[in-house]
Amino acid sequence: MAKGPARRLEIDFPTLFMIAEWGAFHHERLDGSGYPFHCKAADLTIGARIMMVADIFTATAEDRPYRKGIIRILKDFSARKLLESKVVDLLVENYDEVFLEMRKKQEAARAFYEEQFACVETASV
Repeated sequence: MAKGPARRLEIDFPTLFMIAEWGAFHHERLDGSGYPFHCKAADLTIGARIMMVADIFTATAEDRPYRKGIIRILKDFSARKLLESKVVDLLVENYDEVFLEMRKKQEAARAFYEEQFACVETASV
């Protein structure tokens, strides 16, 4: 596997831009009450809508006091037309699988980060 600068050349910039664009809308709500742009449903792509649900899922799935209420929270937001109900329903139906996959990806990201910055930690010791 390529490391360092060579690996960076493998990035698909149009895809990266699209994902960054979706992420920019992760605090929006379908009724326009979100931030920072106050976009309404018609202005939000399905990618942005998925990120909105994913943001709440990851925040509430962490080891925090409100974790057990995640399904209720998501369904409430969906019922109030703040989140895309189809996306919420898909997540609820596949919650266990999505949760396990999220944990795997977080662990892989942590391992990648530690590998990439091991030389920095070693150099500063």
